[in-house]
Amino acid sequence: KEEKVGVTSMVKNLKAAEDLWNEVLEQYPITEKAIIPITNKMADKTEFEMEKYCRKFKILEMDFRGKPMWSYEVGPKAAMENMAEAHKEVEAEKKVMGEMNHLCEIFGYPNAIDDAKDFMEMLDGYLTSMEQLWGVIDDFQSIYFRAKDVLWREIDLEQVENVAKKQCKIVKKCPENIKFSKAFQSLDQATKDYLTVAPLLQQLAEPYIRDR
Repeated sequence: KEEKVGVTSMVKNLKAAEDLWNEVLEQYPITEKAIIPITNKMADKTEFEMEKYCRKFKILEMDFRGKPMWSYEVGPKAAMENMAEAHKEVEAEKKVMGEMNHLCEIFGYPNAIDDAKDFMEMLDGYLTSMEQLWGVIDDFQSIYFRAKDVLWREIDLEQVENVAKKQCKIVKKCPENIKFSKAFQSLDQATKDYLTVAPLLQQLAEPYIRDR
């Protein structure tokens, strides 16, 4: 008896599941017709927002290149502080991009913000290279200011020339992607000037140079 009741209950459950499934199949076309227009509308809106988002980066690039860190005159300390702020801005923008990218994947636009991704990669590259450049600038300025404080009779002229040549080689090895910047161009000129001065100092140290 108990076994028969169990089988009967199972049959009823299977019949109820079948009825529920048939109901789902009946409702599917109706639901699909109701959802598709909304989905398409949201997809179109998402595509428009992605295009708008990518256009925004042209303005961001102008703002980024206008930051103090690109100028030699700002000095290492202020440049480093400015780069730290820029890093925070980039990380914040990456979070927004992550949300945008998620929407793109949902609505079938996986490549919609590829330009924006390339731009963010470029900014990361700029910041990494500018940190390297300002390290070189800081080292060069330290050498230059120390040399200015040395008394004439204590100057090692050969050492001055060797240091100048070494600095020029270091500057040449700076990353290519930031050589357009005023910071690099000014550093490049400063090291070349320093190298030019070295042989002149040697000539001034010659015995035939006397006060007139």
